[in-house]
Amino acid sequence: MDEAILFFNSLYKERFIEMKVVVLAVITGFIVGFIFAVFRLPIPAPPALAGIMGIVGIYLGFKAYEWLLPIMQGWWK
Repeated sequence: MDEAILFFNSLYKERFIEMKVVVLAVITGFIVGFIFAVFRLPIPAPPALAGIMGIVGIYLGFKAYEWLLPIMQGWWK
C-alpha cells in the first residue's frame, strides 16, 4: 500500500512540475507579445494557423521518434 502511495505522490509531483513549466511559458509568451505590441514590432510567432500547425507537427514528429526509437533499436539487435 505504501508503495502505491509513493508512486502516485511522485507522479503527482512530476505532473505539477510539468504544468508549472507550461504556465510559466504561457506567462512569458504573453509578456513578450505585450512588449512587442508596445514597441509596434511584428509578432514573434507564426501569424497564421498553418504556421502554428507546422510547429505542432514538428513537436509530434519529435515525440513519435522518441516513442519509435526503442522499437527500432530492438529490430537492429
